[in-house]
Amino acid sequence: MDGITERLKAAIFSALVLTLMFIPVLGQAQGQNEPQQAAPAEIGEAQILAFANAQNQVVQIQQKYNAVLAEVKDAQQQQNITQKFNDEMVVIIQNTGLTVELYNTILTRAQTDEQLKARIIQAMQSLQ
Repeated sequence: MDGITERLKAAIFSALVLTLMFIPVLGQAQGQNEPQQAAPAEIGEAQILAFANAQNQVVQIQQKYNAVLAEVKDAQQQQNITQKFNDEMVVIIQNTGLTVELYNTILTRAQTDEQLKARIIQAMQSLQ
């Protein structure tokens, strides 16, 4: 593979890792009324595409919020900004047809499942 493809894969994977930092807060932001979606043993292509779509959008807003957070020194303001980010992430995820639980499951599995990670990266690249 050429260097550009490798750098793109590394950038996408880095975005996945950065999103993992927000999972605990994101899990708290998940609504109590949201129906639970059982984590499937096998993650289908439709779920991979939905995840890739959500992840591309999450990365975009994450960059925006990271820039804002870098300028804020007050802990309470940082917490408020992080909560806004998490709320926006939940909306994005739900708009793709996934639950936050399934999104988190896919994201977590991608950290240890190389085949799943490759499928996600390929789907993310196809959406760009």
